[in-house]
Amino acid sequence: MRKFDYNPTTGLITTTAFEDGKHVVKYEQDCEPFWDANASYRANSDALWKQGKKDGMAHVAFIPDVVILDMMQKHGVNFYEKADSKKVLQLLETEYSNCKTTDKKLWIQK
Repeated sequence: MRKFDYNPTTGLITTTAFEDGKHVVKYEQDCEPFWDANASYRANSDALWKQGKKDGMAHVAFIPDVVILDMMQKHGVNFYEKADSKKVLQLLETEYSNCKTTDKKLWIQK
């Protein structure tokens, strides 16, 4: 039996099934609109960064659900865990740079 769930807000599609005696969960999401929006933000990065600093918080990234899940599955990083925040910034800088909304460096290799 295959189950299907769709989140209309995020566009996340979740399917579950039993295959070869194992429960398999798959996630899909069209991230193209997010990448386009992030690229637009990066194009205006300096103005947005200055406004963000003035307001006390700068927007540095938008990370779709499938990327958060990918970070956990491939890298063992929990996006929501404070202890993993440096690793999240490293991954945003090195592997998921299309999630960034700024050209500023979020992580620098030491």
